[in-house]
Amino acid sequence: MLGHNARGLEIPDRSRNRNTSSGGDHFQFHSARQDRLFLTTVRRPESMVPKEVVRIEDRQDRWRYVCPRGHRSWEPTNHHFWCQKCASSDDADGVFYALSDRKTGALLSRERVRLVTPLGPYDRDLDDEGTS
Repeated sequence: MLGHNARGLEIPDRSRNRNTSSGGDHFQFHSARQDRLFLTTVRRPESMVPKEVVRIEDRQDRWRYVCPRGHRSWEPTNHHFWCQKCASSDDADGVFYALSDRKTGALLSRERVRLVTPLGPYDRDLDDEGTS
């Protein structure tokens, strides 16, 4: 094994640290500013409206949010809704894509609604707090 003073591995007699005034033998580490890498703000467009929170197992929310035909017997399923009473009738399909808000009269599409159960969001794809 060769030592550090072996021929071909000689260390020149110049200062290793030209950027320091002390002349000591130490390393200088440079890193990018972390505040620019990790703490950037994300701007939301003004057109992005917060989601309406609907508590699925809450009795008051079941009276307020109904299927387009006014039934409370709806259930969320596969990124849309299904109404038991509509499905049992011959003149309507049980599948629908917007809840009716009886308080405001608005139709709320599945993407505009955040469904919540006592255990948390109903569907993590659509109902996490960060998604809108």
